[in-house]
Amino acid sequence: MSGNLETMPWARFYPPTVTPDLAGSSPTMLDAWDAHAMKRPDAPAVHYFDATLGFAEIDRAAEALACVLQDRGVTRGDRIAVYLQNDPQWLVTMLAAWMAGAVPVAVNPMLRHEELAHPRRALVRTGGVR
Repeated sequence: MSGNLETMPWARFYPPTVTPDLAGSSPTMLDAWDAHAMKRPDAPAVHYFDATLGFAEIDRAAEALACVLQDRGVTRGDRIAVYLQNDPQWLVTMLAAWMAGAVPVAVNPMLRHEELAHPRRALVRTGGVR
């Protein structure tokens, strides 16, 4: 390892094929997504049960949702709670929030009403507070 990978403690888990230029080639997750979606638009991005969705298909859905979010008043820096299971809609919503300039906040859909009303209890239950 060389370059900026040496300063990243998690880099030791990377396979040897990950080079410093690859590890730091995209400043944001949206940039990484865009770059990959442009290179391989028809490549499979998500396998969900019997369905396979390509990068371009997910990208189009995220762009459409980003437009809806902006039409409804979401602006750069707004926080959006993403209260979904781990499925393709979660990915589309995260991407759409980034595209709209918002900050997606993933919320565990397994949380109960009491935990949502009292965030500290939710953190304790999910292991976020020690």
